[in-house]
Amino acid sequence: MKEIKMPEEFILSPFFEIGDTIFFGSESSFEELINKQPLYFDILYRKQKNTIKPWEDKNTYIPILLEIWKSEKPIITNYFSERKRKEAMEPMKLMIMNFIAFLFWLNDKPVPELKNITPHINLLNTKPVNAVERIAYVLSVPNHHHAFTQLDQLYIELNKKYAVIKLKSV
Repeated sequence: MKEIKMPEEFILSPFFEIGDTIFFGSESSFEELINKQPLYFDILYRKQKNTIKPWEDKNTYIPILLEIWKSEKPIITNYFSERKRKEAMEPMKLMIMNFIAFLFWLNDKPVPELKNITPHINLLNTKPVNAVERIAYVLSVPNHHHAFTQLDQLYIELNKKYAVIKLKSV
């Protein structure tokens, strides 16, 4: 297993900090890797490493992202209902990155960066209404309950668009 430095384009506090690294070449399954780091394949692709390209086979990989959200959502809900913002931070960060992967993969693209993601979202054909502003908000305050509510709505809206795309491709 090798360690690579996080690309500068993905450095965005509190998600990634300068000096963060990512391991690659592990024998872990897709699900295990994406559960630990939703942007794993996008980051490796950015670093020009030979890797799976989930955005090229969205109907195989997006359902996995959605299952992860489905299993994490009640945990995050519980943290916020108990006013445990600090505990909610880590799963929220992962689920925000999970959503961003969902958004870009649905558009057959890898996530290009986190640092300046706005112009990239603007160019996507399939996205929720006011996606740029809403995602910017969620990225700015990931451990706030309102950000969680917003993230949940983003998942719901994008999942509906995904369902329409799947129906059209049958």
